[in-house]
Amino acid sequence: MKKLLVNILCGFVPSKAKRRSLRQYFFRAEAEAATRYRMLLGAIVDPDGHGMFEAKMFHAGIPQKYKRVFYKLREGDICIDCGANVGLISEIILKTGATCYAFEPEPDAVNLLNMKFNGNPRFTLIPHAVSDKNGEAVFHTYEPASLGANMREDAVTGEADIKVKVIRLTDFIQELLAKHDVIAMLKIDIEGMEFEVLGDIINTGVYRRIKWIFVETHEWIYEELKLKAERIRSLIKERNISNIYLDWV
Repeated sequence: MKKLLVNILCGFVPSKAKRRSLRQYFFRAEAEAATRYRMLLGAIVDPDGHGMFEAKMFHAGIPQKYKRVFYKLREGDICIDCGANVGLISEIILKTGATCYAFEPEPDAVNLLNMKFNGNPRFTLIPHAVSDKNGEAVFHTYEPASLGANMREDAVTGEADIKVKVIRLTDFIQELLAKHDVIAMLKIDIEGMEFEVLGDIINTGVYRRIKWIFVETHEWIYEELKLKAERIRSLIKERNISNIYLDWV
């Protein structure tokens, strides 16, 4: 019945392109449900292979164009997951056979990660925040394993705020590079501190020995980050850097 009504409505729209857009609008929910169903079905019938792997990437929100990177990861590859939260990306990295170093300071998320990956020799959890310098900072949390926890100085403080140790990420990367020729992947999702970290990664030159750097930026949430985002994008263009991607999600 819905399809019939939509087709009747579209009959009054003269433009073919607008008719197509109208149909897509009305049937988007059905299309999304069908996609989720296919992902779930694939995970059930192929729990140890491609089906489950695709379902995990879908659930983690990995953009379609970057899925190929995870298929290229191999045993022995080194990956860093900054802002691991509950471990969706870390789990996918481990599924490939690669080694994962995960940074996550939120206490509830840390507990969950310890339970989830306990005993896995290819997973190392560092329960600290990352920045462009070493030290301590106030970590603002709003709920267990919060997706919105951050270290931004202008964030609203609350009873759940905690002091966390802050690690200069480039120092950690250089320590890894002293043992490994290259780092396969670095994912950064650190709720507003990404531009300070990226600036340090670019200025020290360590980005040259990392194959893929994926960054979730937050200037669409925090107005004051827009200028920082523009500066980093200009720096990336100026230095012709091709392995830093700012459209992670």
